Amino acid sequence: VVPALPAASLPLETTRSSLGATDSVDWGQLGGDATAVGQTFTVTSAQGDSIQGSFAAPQGGEVVIEGGPNWIGNFAFGDVLLWTTADGPLTLSFQTPVSAAGANFEANTFGSFTARIQAYAGSTLLGSFVENGFADTSEDGSAIFLGVAYKPGGITRIVFSATAPAAQDFAIN
Repeated sequence: VVPALPAASLPLETTRSSLGATDSVDWGQLGGDATAVGQTFTVTSAQGDSIQGSFAAPQGGEVVIEGGPNWIGNFAFGDVLLWTTADGPLTLSFQTPVSAAGANFEANTFGSFTARIQAYAGSTLLGSFVENGFADTSEDGSAIFLGVAYKPGGITRIVFSATAPAAQDFAIN
């Protein structure tokens, strides 16, 4: 049972350092550049935790590398990305509940966009946040970061989506 949350107990974290993360996922374990990823997939974090992923679209997504032929944007050159290839959302479910989670995010259209992250404990929505971003060809690591940290722990899944422009695919790293 997750206790009722005061509004400020699940803040939006907009930098990797503010998240205080001690683990990470390398999307490259799903394959090299332009590797198709099924609608559902499993990855293992650097610390050995299992994460189940699912794309809303039946065709799944794709692993891409920033600066390769399939993605030019605000991630750092050479970053390995997970791309929705169709409209989101993208759901990441944690086998072992976590106290924080997040990712850099960029829409697949140059210009302004709005991204959303939602955090859940079981079926309970802990919080939902939106952040504005701007996509260009800089390849400088300036893709926005969306993360959440729930001090009691217990985040069982996060959901990423692009809310504007409508019907937008995106990538995370």
